[in-house]
Amino acid sequence: MTELCLRVEMRHIRMFQNIGDIEDEFLLARIWKRAISTGNLNNGVIKSFAVATTESLDLAPVSQIVTEATLRHILRTCPEMSDLCLRGVLAVGEQFLWQLPK
Repeated sequence: MTELCLRVEMRHIRMFQNIGDIEDEFLLARIWKRAISTGNLNNGVIKSFAVATTESLDLAPVSQIVTEATLRHILRTCPEMSDLCLRGVLAVGEQFLWQLPK
């Protein structure tokens, strides 16, 4: 059943908003990994994973498509963020780094 749900989710992932609101961390991680492996990600999908309750987000696998607007969205929307991986993200500038919470 989970596999079927994941297939449907991947087929329509760009239509969903606030995917990050899914409370099941295991399922959310599987959706993220599947979206990366299928190449079915854009900045809108990345933003939908970044919600108010998001504590951790690894942008390294999608580093080439992350924009400055996506990073601003994450800063604005994710007050609970404690683990943000920016390895390889080209949109990270000095101004963005100064905005990160200490």
